[in-house]
Amino acid sequence: AGVSGFLTGMLVWILGNPLMSFYTDSTEIMKWGNLRNQVVCTTYFICGMQEVLIGYLRGLGESLKPALISLFCICGLRVAWIYTAVPIFRAAYSEQASFSFLYVCYPITWIVILVALYFLYKHKKKELKKEQAEFDQKNITALSSVE
Repeated sequence: AGVSGFLTGMLVWILGNPLMSFYTDSTEIMKWGNLRNQVVCTTYFICGMQEVLIGYLRGLGESLKPALISLFCICGLRVAWIYTAVPIFRAAYSEQASFSFLYVCYPITWIVILVALYFLYKHKKKELKKEQAEFDQKNITALSSVE
């Protein structure tokens, strides 16, 4: 997921103007679209890695916690970013720089989600090892009582 996401993102970024010409002829809109692609598409592989980890955790029976982590980061952190960080940055820099700063919230929230999911994965893995050890101990006890 990481490699294919990285390659696809880079391809979209490189072919930005030809792809955007399907939607508009405006060079101004293309400029802003290329700015977004520069930030989002080149880091989109992080989102793919996070989605793989979410799927892995769901397969282990953890569906609510990854959903809540994603909801908090995607909605909560991004809204907080828009209302706090972007106005501060906008006051100090140009309009184009403030839009870049707005788009940076995507990879930042993907990284935060990925880190949180990694810690959830480590916790779940430890929990499963403990359950497996208890199961093995019960089976050993049961087998030794049969003999």
